[in-house]
Amino acid sequence: RVGESLPGSRLPVSGSDTSLHLMARLTSRDPVEAFEIIHNGEVIRRIAVRDLKGTIEQDLGQAPTDRPGWFLVRAVTSLPYTFRFASTAPFYVVDDNGAIPVREDACQFFLTWARERMNTLSLEDDPLRGEVLEYWKETEVFWMDRLAGIGK
Repeated sequence: RVGESLPGSRLPVSGSDTSLHLMARLTSRDPVEAFEIIHNGEVIRRIAVRDLKGTIEQDLGQAPTDRPGWFLVRAVTSLPYTFRFASTAPFYVVDDNGAIPVREDACQFFLTWARERMNTLSLEDDPLRGEVLEYWKETEVFWMDRLAGIGK
């Protein structure tokens, strides 16, 4: 939560408003190593946890609401044999008009990701290949359109 706001909420850009604290509550069977705050695709803060299991409540400090974009919280386990994590949905930090800016690097990331998935699809002889590819092609067109619309 950020104050009373849950993930998925739109938060106004607040500048230096220190009342917007980010609080996490997680229940896990696996030992949790850290919480990470991811802002516009980059880890901006990592808060270590002492490999706790069960229910963890943690103050994660001030929410990153100084500029428009998005952020989420990810909890990372300390399991040596796999990368296991839990993530919130994003919080959206909006400008004075309530808009979330579309970033070119984010669109390019998802466009590249969709193309990589299409190239690694392993259904060569499967009759479902065309059906599966159709969704990925729609995804590719969506992100190409978003990129083309930036700055217009």
